[in-house]
Amino acid sequence: NITPNVKPSSTTTPGQLPILGSDSTMPVNIVDPTMKMLDAGLRAMESDNKGKILANPSVVALDGQKASIKLTHNYLYQSGLDESGNPEFTEQETGPTLDITPTIGRDGFVTLKLKISTGEIVQFRDSGISEVPETTKREVDTQIRVRNGELFVIGGLYQENKTKGVTRVPILGYIPLIGELFKSKTDKHSKSEMAFIVMPHILDVPTGSAEIFDMPAKSLIQ
Repeated sequence: NITPNVKPSSTTTPGQLPILGSDSTMPVNIVDPTMKMLDAGLRAMESDNKGKILANPSVVALDGQKASIKLTHNYLYQSGLDESGNPEFTEQETGPTLDITPTIGRDGFVTLKLKISTGEIVQFRDSGISEVPETTKREVDTQIRVRNGELFVIGGLYQENKTKGVTRVPILGYIPLIGELFKSKTDKHSKSEMAFIVMPHILDVPTGSAEIFDMPAKSLIQ
């Protein structure tokens, strides 16, 4: 399994394919007109505030072997005490992950077994020891067969956000009893969808490098 180390960057070069979108870059080194048009379209959508690009990683995997991409955040919180009274901590991981297992056919088609999961912290609950995060989780487990270099999109991972806010008139809004007259409450509801855009490419490994993989020259998928 190869999990890429996605590093933030403010630029994206032609030929990079956003899988989730974003400022993170990892060169694909394949200049394809479809990819260039897609990249331009996503950037235009982002500039119009109609969407947000989250990341654009790439990954190389052996035929039949799973590769993973993680774009997660880890939240550490105190979950209890041990027998000596020392604090014990638990790590909560949130964010999108993508597992891909490719199988390359003789006809130039690629069968991809995909497992996608994503989740967010929606609120914190007071456990008496610390603020414990409560999370949501959504998963998609599917298999798809596409041509080499063919683009496909996986969507349907919806999320509803509810936020509450309070605005107050300075000073007056904080006075007991009458302060209620000088503040207002707002409730905002929004719905978003996360989409994964994937384009597999079969790469031929030169025969001279076969010994590196301890097997005959074979194809990989990126």
